[in-house]
Amino acid sequence: MITLQQAILVEGKYDRMRLTALFDAPVLETGGFHLFTNRELQDAVKELARTVGVIVLTDADAAGRKIRAFIEQLAQDGRVYHAYVPAIPGKERRKEHPSAQGLLGVEGLTDEMIQAAVLQAVSPVKEEGNHPVTMADLYDAGLTGQWDSKEKRQQLLSKYQLPLDLSAKQLIKLMNRYPGSEEFRQVLSQFKKKND
Repeated sequence: MITLQQAILVEGKYDRMRLTALFDAPVLETGGFHLFTNRELQDAVKELARTVGVIVLTDADAAGRKIRAFIEQLAQDGRVYHAYVPAIPGKERRKEHPSAQGLLGVEGLTDEMIQAAVLQAVSPVKEEGNHPVTMADLYDAGLTGQWDSKEKRQQLLSKYQLPLDLSAKQLIKLMNRYPGSEEFRQVLSQFKKKND
């Protein structure tokens, strides 16, 4: 079991059950979109973000993105860490049908995938002898500001099994926290060469 000082925020009770078995940390559930109307839960999230920090771990789907965005706005005066899980097609064993987007939720992923996502979210920014990735780096690589930038970002995200709709801003944050950030620099160089 991994001990964390931050609290972890997940979507549902099955996610919470998985996370409490993996981490020694407070784990709260949003109840899906219930967070949007529950003032008491909102206040708890704001207080946790302000005091210990909150790790947001949602499914790699549209609903997860909406919940992330809401929490980011809600707890803007605190520390919010985003843990991204791979976008893997499939369905959980307990469900008869896959989700609307046909992706595995947090509860359907391996312990290793969940642990890696959470630990990556709270790891210090790596600066292995180079400067952090910036928006200018993404622009130079054609991953933002061009007619086909979204498609190129999706290729990169697909390679790393990340949610395909991460914004350029979210991608920069993730690249600068990724344990192999130098690898991302090499990938950006390859994209840049294709654009030249």
